[in-house]
Amino acid sequence: MEQAKGIQNIVKGIVEDIESRTNLIIESTQSISEINGSVQNLNVASEAIVTLCVNQQKLSADIQRLMGTISEGSSHITTATGEQKHAMNEVMEAAELLSSIMYRVISSSEKIVGVTETLTHRIAVLNRVIIEH
Repeated sequence: MEQAKGIQNIVKGIVEDIESRTNLIIESTQSISEINGSVQNLNVASEAIVTLCVNQQKLSADIQRLMGTISEGSSHITTATGEQKHAMNEVMEAAELLSSIMYRVISSSEKIVGVTETLTHRIAVLNRVIIEH
């Protein structure tokens, strides 16, 4: 009789342990699903960032091209009179400053693209880890 109660207690302990581990597995599965959803959201955000960076680079290149056109036109105007020459020199300085700023914007855009590529790679690695586990 005591052996039966002992066996019954052991079985009861095993069942409770199984139930506990089953609940842990369910919670882990939910956590993995939430992580997967977050990773997917991060993928979407990263793709949007890459698109914005590419568009920013294109815009920067267009602005730079237009600034070159402005600079070329400005040099023709400066030959007209001394007063116009002085005004155009100021315009050229502003154009050079803008060009300098655009080079920095382009450089920053390239760095952002590099960081985004790194993030995309890391997201892919996380996705593989989640899928494998």
